[in-house]
Amino acid sequence: MKQIKSKINVTFSILFFLILLISSFEVYNIFQTYENNRNLQSKSVKIVNTVYQLETLTFKLNFLGHKHILTNNYNEMDYFNKEIESTHLALDNLINDISLNLEKGERDAFIEKWKSYWIIFNRAMQLSRENNDIESQNWLMRANSEFEDLNLHYLQPLEDDYYNSFSKILNNQNRNFERLILDGIIMLILSVLSFIFAFFYLQKVIKESLALKKRLEFLAYHDELTGIANRRMFQQQVINEIEGSDGKFALMYMDMDKFKYINDNFGHDIGDMVLIAFSKRIERCIRNTDVIGRQGGDEFTVLLKDISEEKVVDIANRILHAFKKPISIGGQYFHITTSIGIAIYPTNGKDYLTLLKHSDDALYEAKKKRNTFVISNLTIR
Repeated sequence: MKQIKSKINVTFSILFFLILLISSFEVYNIFQTYENNRNLQSKSVKIVNTVYQLETLTFKLNFLGHKHILTNNYNEMDYFNKEIESTHLALDNLINDISLNLEKGERDAFIEKWKSYWIIFNRAMQLSRENNDIESQNWLMRANSEFEDLNLHYLQPLEDDYYNSFSKILNNQNRNFERLILDGIIMLILSVLSFIFAFFYLQKVIKESLALKKRLEFLAYHDELTGIANRRMFQQQVINEIEGSDGKFALMYMDMDKFKYINDNFGHDIGDMVLIAFSKRIERCIRNTDVIGRQGGDEFTVLLKDISEEKVVDIANRILHAFKKPISIGGQYFHITTSIGIAIYPTNGKDYLTLLKHSDDALYEAKKKRNTFVISNLTIR
């Protein structure tokens, strides 16, 4: 039973933490989806803008190159040279940004293509400075052709990919929004379920704690095996009777004859069941107001409250007679006899320890004869 209960507790705990884990995953999924979309949108916009800037600056570079070829004014030529150099630096930065978004093989080919374009463009500018306008125009046209090839094979596909990704995000915004709502609803449901599980689990823990507390309180004053009063509780009952009683009461001290034989030959489990049956038979022989307790092993005590000596003898005989019928345990029959020692308050003692000692001494005398009882003949003044 304890193993089944333990498995139920483990299963319940696993279910509870599993629901919490799923709830946490749903929360993470909502924010991760949002973050991924935001990052992809940002990256797509950045790439599209970078390619656009690259095309614009390249157009500007070609325009400056064309102006450089046409002018014969050295001041203007110097101005165009500075503008070309500045534009070239800006283009280099953009080229580096774009190359990071290409695969390794494409990146190397892209860089080489850009270097080739720049070599051809520089050759056109060199011829322009040498006043070879026709050749410089031809080389500038070759540079334009080189850039168009670079744009066709690298820039435009890259721009299209990211533009399509960006468009796809925009087109799927409603779907993503619906998914976020669905994830939120799932998270809410799982959170409610988690709360319900937590509530009932807490109730279960509190109930088990109260049951354990009640059990510990019970064991503090009761014998764990038989459920009757233990030594501490029995002593307190006798002390209470001494302090609150004006009449006589009796203390019986008894044990089973030859109980060691049962334990040695049939085992302690059978011995425990015999002890339980023994205590129950004694309970049936005494009154509701009387108290039975276990001192330990096969030794039991009984407090007979507000009773005459004649009634004590009657109950003692009733107990001895009850054990004429054998005790049946698991198909085995055990013929049990008991010996009883009795001390009367206040004749044989006026405190608990004295009464217990005199009843124990009387038990010792009874065991010499077996299956009988002896009342202490000591008088305490």
